[in-house]
Amino acid sequence: MECDLDFDGLIREVDFDNLVERAGALPRKWGFAPTTLEMFKSEGEKVAFRQKIFKEINKSDNGTIHFDEWLDWSYDHICGKAKLLNDKDAQSKMESSIEDFKKWVIAASKSRTSPEYKELYHFLHECFMRADDTQTGLVDAQGFDRMIELAASAPRRFGLAPSTKATYKTDDDRIRERQIIFDQIAGRNRRAFRDKIPFQSWLQWAYAHICVKAKVLDPSLSGVPPGETPPPAPTSAPATPKGSKKK
Repeated sequence: MECDLDFDGLIREVDFDNLVERAGALPRKWGFAPTTLEMFKSEGEKVAFRQKIFKEINKSDNGTIHFDEWLDWSYDHICGKAKLLNDKDAQSKMESSIEDFKKWVIAASKSRTSPEYKELYHFLHECFMRADDTQTGLVDAQGFDRMIELAASAPRRFGLAPSTKATYKTDDDRIRERQIIFDQIAGRNRRAFRDKIPFQSWLQWAYAHICVKAKVLDPSLSGVPPGETPPPAPTSAPATPKGSKKK
């Protein structure tokens, strides 16, 4: 109904792409189906594939899809995908056990297309929304401090991150150090938003931080988000010959 723009009860090939995108939005949200960008290397490849599927659904071969044709095909398609799922897949690995949590963090750090990363994305977005008291889509330094506490609750649950009290001697120390981090993040934004950060800045910083922590769990990881180049290893200064003085 959302894609039947002329209200005639039929879907034409020009509307079919939008129909598939809307139907796929829910499973894609949680990583149970690949996104369009993940599936196709080019626009031409996507168009050719969707045209092929349209013809398969349009059994009457009249150039339009009736609702019953769409329902029959999509329901069979969903049932086929459901066979690949099980109860364990449906359960979040964030809260089940320390070993599951470690595997979850490692998987999320390896690929942005993984279900684990997409769950992490929603978790970090929830942290942001809970800290956005003004509901403007921007969070200040005080909100940033709160986001860190909310996000840190996940690894702290299993003792994989120190508590705030164990990290900072006083509240003033915590606020001061987090203000420094916040200023570094905010400094990369548009000048109008130097005192606040949007969700994408929080996501970028938090994910990079998590990737660093994931490397501790799995040394084979690069320690940086997928697709980014690790920083060059520091070079050591040449040794000073014995008996000589440093200038």
